[in-house]
Formats: sequence, structure tokens, C-alpha cells
Amino acid sequence: MTDERFRTIGATTYLCPTPTVLVGCAEQDGWKTGTGGANLVTVAWTGICCTKPPVLSISLRPERHSHGLILRSGEFTVNLVGEALLYAMDFCGVKSGREVDKFAALGLTAMRAEGLNTAPALMEAPAYLSCRVRQVLALGSHDLFLADIVEVCVNERYIRADGSLDETAMRLIAHVHGKYRVMGAEAGFFGFSVAGEKALRRRAPYLYPDGRPEADTSAGAGDAPRRKPAGGSAAGGLAGKPRRKAAQNAANHETDRKPRPGPAGKPLSGGKRGGKP
Repeated sequence: MTDERFRTIGATTYLCPTPTVLVGCAEQDGWKTGTGGANLVTVAWTGICCTKPPVLSISLRPERHSHGLILRSGEFTVNLVGEALLYAMDFCGVKSGREVDKFAALGLTAMRAEGLNTAPALMEAPAYLSCRVRQVLALGSHDLFLADIVEVCVNERYIRADGSLDETAMRLIAHVHGKYRVMGAEAGFFGFSVAGEKALRRRAPYLYPDGRPEADTSAGAGDAPRRKPAGGSAAGGLAGKPRRKAAQNAANHETDRKPRPGPAGKPLSGGKRGGKP
């Protein structure tokens, strides 16, 4: 019996958010000498599949231009997308590499990817993963490419002095049921719900700024027990005042944000959707 608070919407791909990335591919390496052939395709059906060895997957329709390039070369790159690449990311999802050189059209730069021979990486990306295909599974509308991650490269500007990675500064884009959203501020870390105070203060001082954490027993029915700052309220959640302030700052940022220009001064929302990648 379905709970009356929920409505069935059918068996769909409503899993969100998911990463949205630019996959770099090429059939040959002629692009390295300026003869073209490098391509980018937008992919939202992607994810990590295994830790040891590190494996990820991407899903592509067999009729896509990029599908054939990857199938023949056996390699590709997964380039993370920050807000600065939002226009390019959408463009590469609606234009086909059969019809347009996406790197040239968008003023982007293809570069050699560490550990690969053919597939290009995107110089403007905050980070990229070099991947070699290990298996292709035909699932239906899409084929699933399982690939070994052979190297990961991160732009120096997003590496802190202590060697940690600053994903917040990347302003990564997520796909949410056909819409794009910029990832917000850090809200915790894996294992923080059972971490000691020393670890919390070192890794996430924004969570408990007002004293020693204490158990939060006011979670609703069915909710996992939470922790809250001393003197905090269940309604305020884990982060207390800093999170409310961050939320307000984010709201102000959204209100004040101006449309971002695309290539040749085109507004982000402009242009007609074309062919398929």
C-alpha cells in the first residue's frame, strides 16, 4: 500500500542530483597537430562503480557520434564542469560533433590527457579523469561504458596549501531532472555523524561553532539520530547559525546574479537547440 503522502510517477530516471560532465573523445590523435577530430559530449548518466580498481561508468545512446569515437578508440576523459563552463556544457549536449567542432565553436582548448593516447582533456575544466574502456553493456536506449580510471588531474588553483582539494571553489554543476544547479557550501563529511569533537573541529568547524556537540534526540520518526551544537535547535539542524548565514548569502547571490554571457557574447539562455551529441 502506497503512503498517501507520496504520489507514484512511474518508473523513470528520476535520480537526482547527478553529476553533469563533459566527456572528451576522439577516434584518432590528429587533433594534437591541428587536424581536428577532438570532440566533447555532455553526460549526466555517470558515476563511480568501484574503488579498487577505480572504475566509473558513462551511458551513451548508440546513435551518438561520441559513442562510435569511444568504442573505436577505447578511451575517454571525464572533465568536471564548473559554473564557468555551464554554457559550453549545455551546448555540447545539444550539438553533434558530426556537424560542428565544439572546441572551436566554444573557444575551448583540447590538451593531452595523462595516461591516454587519443582522447583529449579539457584545459578549462577544474579537473579531469583519464579513462580506458574495459567493458560495454547494451542496456536498451543506452550503452553502459565501464572504464578504468588510469589517472586524475586537478587544476592547481583548486589545490590548497595542505594538499586538500577545494571543490567548493570549483562551483561544480549538478543535473537535477533536466535542470542545472550549482553545488553549494560544504555541509559535512563522510563519517561526521560518528566523529569525535577533535575531528569535527579540525575537518568541519562550521558544524559546531558554539561548544561541545551533544546528541539530538528530536529527530522525527524514521529519521536517523543526528548531532547538533550545544544550545542548538533541531529545526536549525547540524550547522546552526553559520548555515543559516550561508543560506542567506547564497540567496542574496542568486538574487544579484546577472546572466552569464556565452560565446561571442550570447546570453546563457539564448540560442536554439540543435542536433544530438
